[in-house]
Amino acid sequence: MLTKLSADKTVSEVVVQANHFRVTQVSNLNETMAKKDVEFARERLIFEVCQPQQARKVPDEYMRGIPL
Repeated sequence: MLTKLSADKTVSEVVVQANHFRVTQVSNLNETMAKKDVEFARERLIFEVCQPQQARKVPDEYMRGIPL
């Protein structure tokens, strides 16, 4: 899922703290793509986040009705 926000706050303040998300990993897209000879004019970071309460619902909903 892609979410785009504009704010005068840091990513942590806007997404992580405000919505009770946890950052599980940060990837530097510039570094990754530079290895493939692709350059970006601006810094690109990918934040992998998880909201534990919501993350638990997915497997619970998926497994509902599946016999053990």
